[in-house]
Amino acid sequence: QSAGGAIGPLKGLIGPLVGAAAAALTVGAAIKGVSSAMSRLDEVTKKAKSMEMSTNALMGLQHAAEQAGVSSDMMAKSMQKLQKNIGLALIDQAGPAHDALTQLGLDVNAIGAMSPEKQFLAIADALKNVANPAERAALAVDLFGKAGQDLTILTNQGSEAIQAQIDELKRLQGTLSETDTANIEAANDAWHKVGL
Repeated sequence: QSAGGAIGPLKGLIGPLVGAAAAALTVGAAIKGVSSAMSRLDEVTKKAKSMEMSTNALMGLQHAAEQAGVSSDMMAKSMQKLQKNIGLALIDQAGPAHDALTQLGLDVNAIGAMSPEKQFLAIADALKNVANPAERAALAVDLFGKAGQDLTILTNQGSEAIQAQIDELKRLQGTLSETDTANIEAANDAWHKVGL
């Protein structure tokens, strides 16, 4: 059979082949999207656990940060830095974070007894009340590390506005239970094992 004679049957296959290829690409994209979302949720869950806070709490703060133009990754890292600095302040009863909290009128031991998200909200209100922008930025850096100055965009809103953003996220997507987060971690591990 000539090449020309083969074109007719092939033409009939082009449509189905293109459709199958498009479907495969769509499925592939969907799988990639699900895998990416699972990885992201797993990462947030693990970071939250490292700070002994709930996934919902960290996601809420990250949502509020993103609304203020601060990345979710920066928010998570800043919270980890804050936890470390508060821990050092409690142990040493001295140091930059201890002095910053004292200067803000916050009791170190009382702050240490709060959940991480409550610590952030209390510190946000205290920082908001510092009139001098340079002093406010310096105190934020002592507490949150290098990203502290960028975080003042968020803390300047105060706890009420930040909590409103957290509540907004709950309304938009609901909350995750401990079972949900455990299932997400297990599912993400399974996705990686099969190379998805």
